[in-house]
Amino acid sequence: MYGVKEIYKSLRRQIFDALEPEALDNLSDEQLAAQIGKAIDMLIDRENLPVPAVLRHDFVRNLVDELNGLGPLQMLMDDDSITDIMINGHEQVFIERNGLVEKAEVNFIDEHQLIEIAKRIASRVGRRVDESQPMCDARLADGSRVNIVIPPYCSRWHNRFYP
Repeated sequence: MYGVKEIYKSLRRQIFDALEPEALDNLSDEQLAAQIGKAIDMLIDRENLPVPAVLRHDFVRNLVDELNGLGPLQMLMDDDSITDIMINGHEQVFIERNGLVEKAEVNFIDEHQLIEIAKRIASRVGRRVDESQPMCDARLADGSRVNIVIPPYCSRWHNRFYP
């Protein structure tokens, strides 16, 4: 029996493998959601997966956010009560709301998804972040500040000092 995360990862992989990026350019979020919904329904039926309707809706929203937005961060970015988002790994997302820091109810699927979203954020402001440039400071169109650091974020040099 699959868990929810495994089912989502499987559906996500199959949908992303079948996508043609050029076909997405002319679709609104609503049209994209309808197309993804049809694909998810087909895959769920074909594989006879136990996915309730509310979870199916979440899967569609998550995939639309990943394709047209900032993935798991999109719902946090849309929440005006959140003043800061801090990410310390794909399963460690924290937010600041009303002056208090709390663990967010969102996670990335894996480190690869986190790095892809970081690259997307950087590219939207004309920057890049990758292994050769692992750090990026930027300001988004809405005024949000972004500081991205991806691996390798630290190099260990074992310097020895001799008196």
